[in-house]
Amino acid sequence: MTAKGRTSDPEKMTKRKRTGSGKGGNKKIPKIKPKRDSLQVKMSRERAEEVIEQIMRDKAGQKAMSTARIPVTREMVQQVIASRKGQRDIGTSRTDKVRGWLAQQVEKGGIDQRWVGRKSTSVWLSPEEATNWSRAAEAAWAAQGDDPAAAARAKSLADREKAVSAAAGWMDQNEEQARNGVKVMRPEKIDKMRRDRKGMWAKLGGIEAMWAAIAIMVLLGMAVPLTDRGAGGVREQRARWVEESIVWAENAGWLYAEEKARAAERARQRLAEMRERMVTREGRPTGHAILDMGEGWGSIGIAAAEMKEGCYTVGVDRAVNLDQGSKYGRVTAKVQADFAVLGKVNLLRRVSRQANTEPASFLLIWLSPECTILSACNTSNQGTDGANGLWVLSAEAVATMTAGVRENKTRELEECLQAIEAQMAALEAEEHLGRGLLFALENPMGSDLWTLPSVADRIKRNAGWTLTRVDQCAYGRPNQKPLYILHNLGSAWQPTGITGTGKCVRGVCGGTCNKQEGWEEGKHEQQLGGRDAKRRVKRGEVTGPRGRREYSTDAARNLVEKGLVQEIVRAAISVRQAQGKTQRRTHKHKAQNNTQEQE
Repeated sequence: MTAKGRTSDPEKMTKRKRTGSGKGGNKKIPKIKPKRDSLQVKMSRERAEEVIEQIMRDKAGQKAMSTARIPVTREMVQQVIASRKGQRDIGTSRTDKVRGWLAQQVEKGGIDQRWVGRKSTSVWLSPEEATNWSRAAEAAWAAQGDDPAAAARAKSLADREKAVSAAAGWMDQNEEQARNGVKVMRPEKIDKMRRDRKGMWAKLGGIEAMWAAIAIMVLLGMAVPLTDRGAGGVREQRARWVEESIVWAENAGWLYAEEKARAAERARQRLAEMRERMVTREGRPTGHAILDMGEGWGSIGIAAAEMKEGCYTVGVDRAVNLDQGSKYGRVTAKVQADFAVLGKVNLLRRVSRQANTEPASFLLIWLSPECTILSACNTSNQGTDGANGLWVLSAEAVATMTAGVRENKTRELEECLQAIEAQMAALEAEEHLGRGLLFALENPMGSDLWTLPSVADRIKRNAGWTLTRVDQCAYGRPNQKPLYILHNLGSAWQPTGITGTGKCVRGVCGGTCNKQEGWEEGKHEQQLGGRDAKRRVKRGEVTGPRGRREYSTDAARNLVEKGLVQEIVRAAISVRQAQGKTQRRTHKHKAQNNTQEQE
């Protein structure tokens, strides 16, 4: 024996190296499993799939040799994956193998997804997800074979299906529906998908993997990005991004053999064709940009998109999907943001960052704070569980509302007040910085918003802010719906509309011009409240099934009239043009003064 108990015996030393015993712990040398040829892999797969089917039938309560379709739910699949039954036969990559078997059975019709039992009553595995699972299973089985090239190929195709299905699934949940046969991917939504799926893209190859997936979706005609890919976070006309992404996909092994021939050229051609047909609700991103804070049902974007001056909106809202009606269907804002969340950076700057721009880049900031909670109509609900807004804090509400309802309503009110404070603080901060930010904030005339200290006090101390009253019937609306517009456009905006004053004129305004019964007494064709079914708010033609109109009831009640929006936007354009002339004169004078000093 040597010092510290070490041995010099060669036989013992060889044994120690082989077993890994001694100082450092008892570490076993891992056994390397030999690769199997294709026939062995095929036999192993058949046996494993028999075992998986047997386990599934056990879970479903069927006999092992039954020929009946197996009722399978997503929960059952997770249970089979989590169990250790059949571990010897199934082996590694159990999740991919179980899911691959399931996808195979869906194609063969061997399982029943419409199980009218305790778990599920509808099909839950989409064709896209089934394809994704099938490719992942092929990669898992190929990895156990002795052909590295086949294994690499199977893994590449599995990665492709995973990337494309992830992008398509995310867009289905977060983007608006296809219009004119084209699914549009707006740049702000692509940015959010990149952030939300950051970990997955990193595993698949980084940001290039995401753009390769989008390029493949273009090649297949599944969707089209509204703008070209930019560099360094800047969106620009980078015309070769499609070719570059297709080349990346081909190098990564993401293209099938039948797709490779002239893939980049065909993708570019398909991109041009789809962009010719695509229809955007809030306008194409060219010309004057308007930041629409609290977009809701999108009436500001619809009005701006129709302007010949060339305008579009960047909508911001907390709501993910709203039913706009049969004309536009499900609408969702480009940027999702909770206005009630306070941060070190003011709300306008925070939202602009999400849109990859600065507040000063917008022609106009349009704000539509929450009006339902602060509506004057809440007075009719006081003393009931239907009360909202400041009425929730009344003694009558405390006495009559159930505790749970009052707690929820109080929380909604607190979030509403925080959101209004965040918007008003951001406007005032930008005003004090002197960055020339133009804004218009609308809310019903009877809204409690105008009495809040966060609003009323700021109007008093900001000399450049003006509160202007308009009646929307003066812009063609069938009901009056008076509004207050808080703005800093000065004398550039003088309300006009079809009445010439921006206010209701009997027999001329949109609500009384048809001279229906009672118009002499000021009765409008439609009314927001009341029990007369004939005078309820209705907008647009009946185009959808079951009498659906172009605008849903909520959208019709809350939309801001197109003529009013366009009138304010044109005033903002005139202010910007005047500011531009002033700046050019200032620069010219400075240049002349510098020249004289040098002489």
